[in-house]
Amino acid sequence: MASQRDYLWMADTNNHRIIKRNKSDLSFVSEVGVRGGGAGNDGHSVPNDLCTDGTYIYIADTGNNRVVKRRCDDLTYVTKATFTGGPNAICTDGTYLYVIYNSKNTISKVLRSDLSVVSSFGSSPQSNHALGIYHGEGVTTDGTYLYIGCRDAEWLLKYTVDFTFVAAIFRDDYAGESRSGVTDGTFLWFETSGAENDNVQYLVKRDCSDLASVWAVGGLGSGNTQWHGLRGSIGYDGTHLFVADVYNHRIKKLLASDGSFVAKIGTYTGEGSPANDTFKFPYAIATMGAPVSFPRVYGTIIG
Repeated sequence: MASQRDYLWMADTNNHRIIKRNKSDLSFVSEVGVRGGGAGNDGHSVPNDLCTDGTYIYIADTGNNRVVKRRCDDLTYVTKATFTGGPNAICTDGTYLYVIYNSKNTISKVLRSDLSVVSSFGSSPQSNHALGIYHGEGVTTDGTYLYIGCRDAEWLLKYTVDFTFVAAIFRDDYAGESRSGVTDGTFLWFETSGAENDNVQYLVKRDCSDLASVWAVGGLGSGNTQWHGLRGSIGYDGTHLFVADVYNHRIKKLLASDGSFVAKIGTYTGEGSPANDTFKFPYAIATMGAPVSFPRVYGTIIG
């Protein structure tokens, strides 16, 4: 019998739907959403990110200014909470959720049970990385540290889960806008992606200790290890990465060890009704993390 570890969940952002797929061959399983967007329990409006704890998925439903909680198995609605300011990035350490509001330069620690806010950090306007988040675009965690991509500032930030500043890098050898990624506590796979037609399009593997780059795959294009827009959470299962290639309207499966291409799926849906394997700006993917000695759950993706 299949377990939830056999699946991934993706945000097909501009089709306003969440899709469950098989990890093995990326084939379609089920979906939830309303064409054109919706504010009801089974609707979304520009879902920009999602993550999972293995039982539930949590969706940054940006256009509806809320976070939505659904069951992993059948995508049924559980609860929702208002997050004024457009939550656009989300991750979990298995205990809490961490939610970024891009427009407010703020990150909040949130209870998974009822989506209530425990504490928040940052302010708007904000441009000092040691004091807050400047246009935060993505977040991932290993349960000890948060890794936050700041789009316009081009910072990659490292904080503790209690919002204490640890380190930052600015551009380094892969210049461009920091977006989102995923970590296993030893390595960090993070996206650097500029404007829509910017050649700065990289998936970069970094060492968590000093944020130094290990390898990068990228460049602007439609090749197997090229990208045209990297935005949201990355799925990671201990062996593979699952990455949304936004403007190519597809998702890719790569080896986490060296970034080698494994598989891809997706074409542009156009303005017609979306089919199972046609997407319109998919932003984020979540999977259950690899088994480790303490609860680590990865979904951040993440554009």
